[in-house]
Amino acid sequence: MAREENGHEYFVYYKPLIVQPICLQCHGDPETFSPAVRTILEERYPEDNAVGYRAGDLRGLIKVKMTDDNGK
Repeated sequence: MAREENGHEYFVYYKPLIVQPICLQCHGDPETFSPAVRTILEERYPEDNAVGYRAGDLRGLIKVKMTDDNGK
């Protein structure tokens, strides 16, 4: 998608981050996490709430913005 800002044209690309089955090992139902995963998550991310997702859920978005004039 082409946009203009401050007289410069740039392109923006968006890509959704869709939850895949492998993501569920750490971001799915906490009741299904292995004891090892549960321990690591509690130690490294004690306040993280990024759980409860299901395969196919929208997890986030990647945005790439590029100028067509090499940043001039």
